[in-house]
Amino acid sequence: RTTEAFNASTGATDWQASVNGEAEAVSPDGTTLFVTGDTYSGGRANLVTTAFATATGTQLWSVATGRTHHIIVTGVAATGSAVIVNATLETGKSTTYDWRTVALAPQTGSTLWAKTLGENDGLAVGLVVSPDGSAAFVTGGVVGTSGESMLTAGYDVATGAQTWKARFDGRTYNYPYAIAVSPGGSQVFVTGASDPAPGNIGSMTTVTYSTS
Repeated sequence: RTTEAFNASTGATDWQASVNGEAEAVSPDGTTLFVTGDTYSGGRANLVTTAFATATGTQLWSVATGRTHHIIVTGVAATGSAVIVNATLETGKSTTYDWRTVALAPQTGSTLWAKTLGENDGLAVGLVVSPDGSAAFVTGGVVGTSGESMLTAGYDVATGAQTWKARFDGRTYNYPYAIAVSPGGSQVFVTGASDPAPGNIGSMTTVTYSTS
């Protein structure tokens, strides 16, 4: 796979880099691009984030922060103090999955903290950070006692502490597709579908949470 930078005025290619990327984010000051993806070696997958200087394409660092049988990258977001990466990792070969949220130092790529959600059979689908960069929010689907639930969690970016976790069960099967945060940072919105049974037509559902 290739990451490519284009001149905003002309569309001409400024630089290209070969990197296995599935999600990307730019630092608030615009100087650094962070690309997250997965690579395979020895029959296992690695969750890898790479930083590039946006002006030149120079690789600044590249780090692996998770190794398992299978990885699904959810997203990456950058604040002034951390690069937040979220992915679904297979916790046992062809068995269960869990979300992994990692904060990296923007300058070096060193791990500031790493958290797992602790919900088996869960697939993360979205990541967003608050406008002031102090909080990160992730959402996805997790298996419940009688179906599937939308689950959303908030993390303190500075410490990695999980500030809250909320489950929504509107109908039997609930699937989140997107997450957004309000400009003021006081609300998180999660949108998905609530179905009475797999394959049955349900309804579009949007849930609003207080970020505090």
